[in-house]
Amino acid sequence: MRLFFNGEERVTATLAPFVWAAPTPEIEIFLSTQMVDEARHSVFFDSWWRAVPGTDKKDMASLLDDVRPAVAGGYNELFYDRLPNVAQRMANNPRDLDALVEGVTMYHIVIEATLALTGQRFTLDQMRQEGNTGLGFYQGFTAVARDESRHVNFGIKFLQEAIRDDADRFAPLVQRTLVDCLPLITGTLEPPDGDQRYYTDFGRSQDEVMDYAMSSLNKRLQAIGINLAA
Repeated sequence: MRLFFNGEERVTATLAPFVWAAPTPEIEIFLSTQMVDEARHSVFFDSWWRAVPGTDKKDMASLLDDVRPAVAGGYNELFYDRLPNVAQRMANNPRDLDALVEGVTMYHIVIEATLALTGQRFTLDQMRQEGNTGLGFYQGFTAVARDESRHVNFGIKFLQEAIRDDADRFAPLVQRTLVDCLPLITGTLEPPDGDQRYYTDFGRSQDEVMDYAMSSLNKRLQAIGINLAA
């Protein structure tokens, strides 16, 4: 939950430059709706944290700082370094289409399609197995996953069209971004101090989750028309 809560706030905070860099009104409008989705997700986790684990923190900023995940460097580099950096490039130059393509690859394909949907899938599966589908968290988290799937579909379509329009320019950029992010995916899924109980206590293994994440990534790449081995 620490990963999701901080992650949702980070993607909310960095999405506005994507809207500014949108090359068409249709993309601008879609990304504006996505920004509202991400803000709503952040509020959902803030509400859950206050109602269930509990906290004496008075505002979201102090709560986020208090519950920031103790994870390997991959998560921190992805959410607190690379994503803000590419967003800043778009903020500085909204016409930088290379930055937008790189940002969509990182945001929609790496963060949402590979990491978020993987975590959501296993979390919701576990709750179903335990008969917890009546809980408010299950219902809210299902809505979050539904939103993320919509965002991922946009990212796939955007990158498909970018590569169709200029494969020589954008296919290598997408490939390079993905290769750079692969260690960050692995690092994000590494449990604190390598403690495998974060997986085994739920009848899972780190390898199982990683295999699912990579399989999901490869399916999206096939849809986009990208081959990492190329």
